[in-house]
Amino acid sequence: MRSRISNGEAFCGHTGEVTMPRILSFALLTAFFFSNCPAIYADQIILKNGDRITGKILRKDGETIVIETKSAGIITILWTAVEKLVSDQPLNIKLGDGKLIKGKIAAEDEKLEVETEDGNTVPVQKEQIETVRSDAEQQRFERELNRLRNPGFFDLWAGSVDIGFNLATGNTKMRGFTLAARAVRATTRDRISLYANAIRERETVRNVNRTSASTFLAGGRYDRNIGPRIFAFGSADLEHDGLAFLNVRAVFAGGLGYRAVRTERLQLEVLGGADYDAEFFRFGFRRNTAELLLGNDLRWRIAPRIQVTERTRFLPNLTDTGRFRTNIQASMVTSLNSWLGWHISFNNRFDNRPFGTAERNDLLLTTGFRVGFGNTR
Repeated sequence: MRSRISNGEAFCGHTGEVTMPRILSFALLTAFFFSNCPAIYADQIILKNGDRITGKILRKDGETIVIETKSAGIITILWTAVEKLVSDQPLNIKLGDGKLIKGKIAAEDEKLEVETEDGNTVPVQKEQIETVRSDAEQQRFERELNRLRNPGFFDLWAGSVDIGFNLATGNTKMRGFTLAARAVRATTRDRISLYANAIRERETVRNVNRTSASTFLAGGRYDRNIGPRIFAFGSADLEHDGLAFLNVRAVFAGGLGYRAVRTERLQLEVLGGADYDAEFFRFGFRRNTAELLLGNDLRWRIAPRIQVTERTRFLPNLTDTGRFRTNIQASMVTSLNSWLGWHISFNNRFDNRPFGTAERNDLLLTTGFRVGFGNTR
């Protein structure tokens, strides 16, 4: 079977007859090209230095934008380094005033234009854009938002477990073990925080054994949002310190908190309130006092894999005037992968009027592995 091109020209610029094998070969080559080559049209991120990154835009949240490329995989770019966006797929865009737009983005001179699905064109400035999400990311975001608004009690928990071990041999033999666990469940309405710390150390000097640390702390806090930044809180804490002759200290507190800083890298909360402190010591001694509570909670991601947390409480005594306590806890965690990290933790507790012959200051520095669980992104 033979056929001729009407103008006398065959494929590839040749003239003459085109046979069926040639037609089939051309069709196969065409199908192979379009199935294995990337699409001619794709999303682009244009940087301020003139570079262009081509791929599929996934999301822009906070200070970064994420694009999936064929050759380099998923790339995260600082939003401040971006000059323009161009998309071949419809994107879900939220502006700073809360307005939602869905459409393809085109760069027009120094401006951006969004071509909506109904054919309208909406001009936007890069500075107006708060979030950008693909359809798949938007669906994931809406599912997660629905879980935050209507979660089951066992949903949304995230946290970590720290494990540390100290060992020394020689003139002084020492063995120490630390275990710490934290868990947080945060929704759009409230937050539950739980923690537990256990510290145990034994040392032997000239065949004399003694306990050098025996402490256990546990507690929890419930926060209820009053406004976008203000929340009310209630907490309960238990403490045992064998070397300070403290069998149990039970502290029940309440007050208000303010989220002073809320960015992707830095979160700072300040707290104010009061507490009731019931202490039960060895030898049957006890004391009950009221305290003023002032403090802060800080979380700072100083690098993609390094995070610092800090918690400070200043507790002036309202019953025993002149007495006060301070609790400072801080840790730095370096992530090794998505669930394992290495931590260095600092814990300092000070009581200017301790019971009996106990020291006023307790300082502990530990290091070890941290195992995370839950969605901490």
